[in-house]
Amino acid sequence: MRAPLLVALTVAVECVLALGCQEESALPPPVPPSTEDGGGGNPFFPGGGRPSRSDAGTTDASVDGGDLLSPVFDFDECLDDADLSTVRNAVFMPTDFPVTMGFAHWVGSCGDPALEIGLSTGRCPGGGGHFLTFQIDADAILDGTLFIPGSNQVVRERPDRPIVVRYVRPTTLVPFGIWGTCDEVFGELIVESLGLLRGAPQRAEFSMTLAACTGDTSPTSISLTGSFDIEVARGLDDVCPDAVVR
Repeated sequence: MRAPLLVALTVAVECVLALGCQEESALPPPVPPSTEDGGGGNPFFPGGGRPSRSDAGTTDASVDGGDLLSPVFDFDECLDDADLSTVRNAVFMPTDFPVTMGFAHWVGSCGDPALEIGLSTGRCPGGGGHFLTFQIDADAILDGTLFIPGSNQVVRERPDRPIVVRYVRPTTLVPFGIWGTCDEVFGELIVESLGLLRGAPQRAEFSMTLAACTGDTSPTSISLTGSFDIEVARGLDDVCPDAVVR
């Protein structure tokens, strides 16, 4: 489909697995992010957009909203703590991040889709509070770029790397700001399972040190450890009918 693969917990744009996708399947652009407590939207980049593979690594990248899948949650794609296992969906560090919301859905576009998995201290569907997102390139799940199961490095994002991470802390907390794989980082995502089909369990543990993504974010790095275990409510073939998945 395209040469280098981005992993994106902040990743990309176009329909899947390159086997014929509908460019017209794009939906509205992302809501600009907010670090305000209770603010909604997907806070991947300060500009509110997601990078294309050629833009990866910048913090102000944006793409034409007409190319994007909807960033808006359906209620069945988002779980509050009543329906969410807070044993397997948890952030152990920092210690002030009690997970009350989790989700797994598709972002990007049908030509270049990404699985987005998130944990938050907010409520469905808008989030708010702490907001941690992993965007994982769909092709990397399918073609063996990612070790599933296995340990995968969390490193600075660029077009040939399949994982993009963003972590937002609201302004009501100290420290506050946006951290991620936007600069030099290190860590690992230990994957138990990832899948493209409806109901596929997305299970992994993470340990990583992320870099500040905006000039006013301090400290310049922050460490996170935890895990997620969430089923994706809609398969990639549900949102991109021409996608070939297995």
